[in-house]
This record gives sequence, C-alpha cells and structure tokens, in this order.
Amino acid sequence: MRTFDGLADADAIAQELASVEPGDALEAAQLADAMAWVRSGAPLCRTARPATPAKHLVAYFAVVDRAQRELLLVDHRNAGLWLPTGGHVEPGEHPRLTAAREAAEELGLQVDPARVGPPRFITVTETVGRSAGHVDVSLWYVLRVPRDALLRPDPAEFHEARWFALDALPATRVEAHLQRFAAKLRAASAEATLREACAADAEPIAALLPDLGYVATPEQVARRLDALQSWPDQKVFVAEQGGRLLGLCHVQGVRLLASDGYAELQALVVAADRQGQGWGRRLLEQAQRWAGQAGYARLRLRSGTQRDAAHRFYRGQGFAQGRASYAFERATIPASPRPPKD
Repeated sequence: MRTFDGLADADAIAQELASVEPGDALEAAQLADAMAWVRSGAPLCRTARPATPAKHLVAYFAVVDRAQRELLLVDHRNAGLWLPTGGHVEPGEHPRLTAAREAAEELGLQVDPARVGPPRFITVTETVGRSAGHVDVSLWYVLRVPRDALLRPDPAEFHEARWFALDALPATRVEAHLQRFAAKLRAASAEATLREACAADAEPIAALLPDLGYVATPEQVARRLDALQSWPDQKVFVAEQGGRLLGLCHVQGVRLLASDGYAELQALVVAADRQGQGWGRRLLEQAQRWAGQAGYARLRLRSGTQRDAAHRFYRGQGFAQGRASYAFERATIPASPRPPKD
C-alpha cells in the first residue's frame, strides 16, 4: 500500500470500484457498467461546466452518526432534492480526496483523506433538476461523525441540512438510489464482518489498544498501519458490526534460515463489552486461514505470564504451551551518516 497522495488514474479508480461489494442485482449491473467505462479509456472527470464530458465521476460522502442510525442530508438548491453531500471529482484527483475536500467546503468538516475508507456503494444515474441531461458515476463514501458535531452547511448550495433516521428518510424529492443505500447501511449494521484494516480504522484501533496495555494516538496507528500494509507478510484484521470496530488481530509471517518459519500472532483484542461472544475465536480463525494460505504450517503467539484468562482462551482454541524462555532486548545501533561524496 503506497502512501496516500490524493492522486488517481484509471487504475486507482478501478481499484476503488473493485472494493464495492454489490448489495443487489442493480448495483452489480451498475458496477459492471462503471468498471467497463473506466477501462474503456474514456475521460472520467468533468472538465467543463455544466456537463462535459456527459458521463463523469462524482464522490458522495454520506455523513452518518457513529451509531450508524442517522444520515445527514442536504436540501440541494440546484438539484431540488434531498441528497448526501458530495461533488465532482477533479481531473487527476482521487475520489477520497474529493470527499474530504467537499466535506470542508460544504459542511466545514475537516477530514484526513487518508482516513476515508473504501466506497460503500456505486450508482450510475442520469441526473435531474437544473443539471439534467448527463450521467453521474457516483462512488458513495461513509464519514462517521458524532451526532453533535459542529457543521456549517454552505447556504449558497443548500436550503438546509438535516439528520434523518435511516428507516425514516424523506418520502419525496430524494436521490433516486438513496433508499437502496440506506437499506445497505442498515443491513451492514445488523451483520458482522471480518475484513482487513484500513486507514479509516486508525481511531477505533487506538481506542482498543489500551486493553492490550499500549497507548497510541490515531496518527501513530495510521502511520504504523500504512507501514505494515506495505509488507505482504503482515496482516491486520478487524471485526466490525453496526459501524463499530469490535476487535482486531495482527498476524505476521516469520521466515527463517534454520527452519521453515511460522506465522506469529502479534495482537488479539476484543472490546471489553463484547468479550465472550465469539469474536476472539473468529479473529483467530481468520489469522489461521491467512497463515495456511501464505504457506505457514504453524501459528505461534506469546502471552504475558500474568494473563491467565488469555491462556485459558488460547488452550481452548487448541494451542499447546511451548517451552519457557527468556526474552532479551536492547537498543539498536543507529545508522551512521554517510560521508559526503567528493
């Protein structure tokens, strides 16, 4: 994973599309249409107002409260509809940067684009209202904010901004696919998923680390996660339900000269109020599956001698205690500065 720089080409847009899991047959069809369009070599971004080229990229950022029960919509002056906020993707701009830029311009929200997660929804829609007559290929991102966050909607663009419950959206004057998007969010709230961690998870991961005895800021977690994701033998998996991160598992491969190596569990933690519900077991099984697929025959872990409850859990998952050993540690030798070239 390269450091996010806000730039994008057709391959980067295709990668964003590939991260969307269709929620119904219509989304699957529109995803296929969008992918074929991106791969066709056609221009992807609007280059001139009002609609040149006639088919171009849009990034919606759906502002959802952290409990994922309410959605912020704006009464858009130009479109005449209740919409999530968003805007056109500029040429060469990554859609996640578009979402962050528009969040600042339209709502006064400061968002780090590196922490905007992958899109959750894709639509291909012929527009209506004053801007009718062109097709928007829209990537829908989700930005989770506190319900009481200070928002400053742009009065030049919106009549008003209002929170709506996901199951009580406006009945008229709404974006054509908004109800389907809300249904997909509601389904995701009810389901539990295991997935690889992304930069958007930095804050909830930082909140879990004290349960392991570590303290880190979201910025530190984001930097470390970015470094880990650049190595194929490092994986961080998270469990998520209802928009909340419930636990995480960090597993890495250890390649050796003297033996065939092994996979080692570096971290496993579940939120205190969700322990005993099978989340640790599911995360551990995910680590085991990855280790087997990566070619490692053994999965190891280390656990502090004082963590009796954790030891019981690991034994219950089939781990056998190995021989005791001491761990030694010292500081490394800093790299010497290179002499200047002649």
